[in-house]
Amino acid sequence: MRRDSGFTLIELMVVVSIVAILMAIAVPAFQRQVLKGHRAAAQGEMMILANRQAQYLLSERRYFDPNDVSYTWPDEVSKHYICSYTRTASPAPPSFTITCAPRGEQTRDGGPLTLNNLGVKTPPDLWE
Repeated sequence: MRRDSGFTLIELMVVVSIVAILMAIAVPAFQRQVLKGHRAAAQGEMMILANRQAQYLLSERRYFDPNDVSYTWPDEVSKHYICSYTRTASPAPPSFTITCAPRGEQTRDGGPLTLNNLGVKTPPDLWE
């Protein structure tokens, strides 16, 4: 009697089921990490701008207006966030607020990120 070699339908279905379960776990975890990476890029750029503002304040006693110096957000940030900057010169002391609101798929990661001249970051749970 000759024995056939190969996989049975049951074995094939078990393998397909295992792969489907692994994909159901891996894909959402990967997507969360991608969103978290975009958020980290936006937060990093916000911190860089705030640091530049602090340095400028020390030398010029005021905050610069990014519109005056043609400041542009990097593509990796502007693709996923709409960022804005506001500053006030009076009443004294001067202040600024940087806000990045998510757009597109990034909205699944949470609401807008905000950083002000005092270093207050909101919402705190998105600033890890």
